[in-house]
Amino acid sequence: MQTPNHDVSRVTVERAMARVEGFSKVPTKQIPAWLGCGNYEGMLRRLAELENGLEVHKSKNGGLRVRFTGEPPQVEVSEPKLIEPT
Repeated sequence: MQTPNHDVSRVTVERAMARVEGFSKVPTKQIPAWLGCGNYEGMLRRLAELENGLEVHKSKNGGLRVRFTGEPPQVEVSEPKLIEPT
């Protein structure tokens, strides 16, 4: 899990998006590229519009910086259960 307020690499974003059903970096007849946003930058800007905690900025070298500033999702953890010996 990413640490809040730290930049996320493009590789990390692409790996995460590869697990999303219907995501493709290359357009096909059935699936538009980058969730219909045309390119990586367009997809990130659209996601930032939908998610309050996601920031996208231009970097000094002309690329993009992506940062999650929101609260990490709360995960409910239950007490471990002991396994009874047989």
